[in-house]
Amino acid sequence: MVSSGDVIKQSDAFVDELGEYSTQISGLQGSWEGSSYNNFVAKAEEFATKYTKGIPNQFTSFAEACDLYKEYIDAKKKKEEYQKEEDAARSQYNQAKQDNSPKMVYYSIQINKYNNLVDDMDKEMKRLKKEIEAKLRSIDTKISTGSSPQLATGVSDIMADVDMSEFKPYSNFTTGEINGQKGTYLKYDENAVNNIIGAQTAQDCGVYAMAYGFVVLEGKCRVGENASVGEIRAAYNAGYTGDVDAQWSLENCVSHSGNRKERLNAIWDEVTEKEKPVIVATGGYYGSNHYSLVIGFKEGATKENLKPSDLIVLDSAGSERIHYFDENRLNFDAQEQYITFPDREEE
Repeated sequence: MVSSGDVIKQSDAFVDELGEYSTQISGLQGSWEGSSYNNFVAKAEEFATKYTKGIPNQFTSFAEACDLYKEYIDAKKKKEEYQKEEDAARSQYNQAKQDNSPKMVYYSIQINKYNNLVDDMDKEMKRLKKEIEAKLRSIDTKISTGSSPQLATGVSDIMADVDMSEFKPYSNFTTGEINGQKGTYLKYDENAVNNIIGAQTAQDCGVYAMAYGFVVLEGKCRVGENASVGEIRAAYNAGYTGDVDAQWSLENCVSHSGNRKERLNAIWDEVTEKEKPVIVATGGYYGSNHYSLVIGFKEGATKENLKPSDLIVLDSAGSERIHYFDENRLNFDAQEQYITFPDREEE
């Protein structure tokens, strides 16, 4: 099994190669002068600095994933051992019951003991699985957004020696071109989303956004084709307390508020870490309030540089159902509200 130490050694080797690269560039001084040389050196130094900082971070994340994977394997072995003990105790209990032996009580206690231990290891494996997938996501995000393409080869070489096929950090995501620009976003059933567009009205954008979100999470639509707004409201427990204030809590959704940066950070974390969409309130379209559903991000976006125009949304009022957030038509800063969904169910 690959250890974190093996990964860090590989990381150090990459950094050493970058150092050698910088030395070779510096050695050109004197044999090549002028603005073209200065420009080349500036670009080379920028490249070396960028990857010297980025490589250790990514390799450290994978090293931590390797350590967690070892814990996961240990927990899996313990679970199997406890399961065997439980099965043995159950068999002995059945024999004692058949013999009407007082040992039934002892074996019953043993069954409960090992059953609890099996449950404990199962919970531990699920916890570790989430942590491992989060670590793998933190690597893959940087690679897929193009921040360090050279690193992909180095990480992949090491990952090939570790069988983590049961971990799916991006099982709920897909990539594609939207309005001519590449992006990564949560998978959804396009036909199911189209079922929710039977009777669109401006005031019901929150209901549609909520229904879209559950299509993303559930993989299906709760209503039939061309359903009325009333049918959609009933299926998704979506109602209004006033003109446009949606009763999000009816479906265990939670309303939050925050400034621009707080909202963007929360959206990033919900989508990338929890693989859940987020409803965002903005100004525009039909008045002071509009709701759309964020499901992903433009290629190259990071949490640090995220802008509203990087958001991929499902929008009942847009000319196209899926598109990038249009800051010319929607004012992101006009509202502070955003709404999160309940966690995905464990597979």
